[in-house]
Amino acid sequence: MELGNWFKYFDYVKKEGSTKLAGVSLTRIKTIMAWGVKRGLVKDNNPVMNLLIKDVGEKASIGERVLTLDEVAKLWLRVERSQASPATRLCLQLIFITGARQSEVRLAEWEHFDFDSMIWTIPKENSKSGKAFNRPISDKMNLILDQLGLLYGRSGVLIPGRSPRKPMTTHSINRYCSRMWEALFNAHNTDKFTPHDARRTISTRLSEQGVMPHVTEKMLGHAMQGVMAVYNKHDWIDEQREGYNLYWKLIESAIANELKNNAM
Repeated sequence: MELGNWFKYFDYVKKEGSTKLAGVSLTRIKTIMAWGVKRGLVKDNNPVMNLLIKDVGEKASIGERVLTLDEVAKLWLRVERSQASPATRLCLQLIFITGARQSEVRLAEWEHFDFDSMIWTIPKENSKSGKAFNRPISDKMNLILDQLGLLYGRSGVLIPGRSPRKPMTTHSINRYCSRMWEALFNAHNTDKFTPHDARRTISTRLSEQGVMPHVTEKMLGHAMQGVMAVYNKHDWIDEQREGYNLYWKLIESAIANELKNNAM
């Protein structure tokens, strides 16, 4: 890879993704290259190591976007009316009602779900922390899982992509979410959002309803900090389940209001 090749690559990332994604990609590539150099796997003369983020894109900003319940309702209805595949639509809906990282949803397999105890186990290979953890299967999530099971079978990957044996790609769900946002922007001037904003949204909206921080942190799959991390290994599964069911009730109420307003 010569310098010109790298610029072509980052131009492609900016076109298909964003300038921030190009900056993030450069940082990660340089980290990988440095790792390889230290182990003698690659030569220490690749021109990418001399590039700065400002040369190819821009720094990623700290996310602040929190959707209102009204916005979530509008998104939900837009998703249900879209012409996308059921797998794509249900994937985005699962992301927004669970607050899970999109990789946790996309890479889920049926064997990760225990329908006797109604627990979804995210294995360590799908976890950002590298440690397995549990989420409850909420009532609404269970209904969506039933839909997926009827459409694609209840074995192998949960959210199939182009191949029924392979999961949906990050690019596919990001692109779909972007299309949904563009539709909402054109109709309602809705501010930009991404799948990751679902995490900040569920945490914020449930905190407003009095759900305790340690519960919302577990719902997001975050590791406990400080003394809590050392001494408290409890998952608060029952409290999480209550939180998820409450969140869907809030969304359901917002959807009902949206439909009522449109009918007037």
